[in-house]
Amino acid sequence: MAPKDADPESIRWLTIYRKERAKRARLERLKLQGDLVSVPEVLAAQAQVSGAVRNSVRSWASRLPPMLEGKTAEEMLPAIRAEVDQSLRILSAQIVGEPIEKKTTKEKTHATR
Repeated sequence: MAPKDADPESIRWLTIYRKERAKRARLERLKLQGDLVSVPEVLAAQAQVSGAVRNSVRSWASRLPPMLEGKTAEEMLPAIRAEVDQSLRILSAQIVGEPIEKKTTKEKTHATR
């Protein structure tokens, strides 16, 4: 509360200060609760996710040719779909911070048929 004899300009600046202090306290509370994330944290997480997906997709170049050799386009589809699904699983796991789910032997066998 401002003193009664304070000039209007001082009261105005005190009001601005108090509003900013309250805003800062709200932001700090949100950050402590985990509801507010800094831009550098978001960028770091995005870079990690992008890197995982990039590496997964780039690995197709070495993994797919031996699996697809001698197959028709129709026969290639299950293997290509399995690789795409694996990359999407990696993306999903990276976004939510879960361990990356590995393909089961059955999925690998089905993908290479």
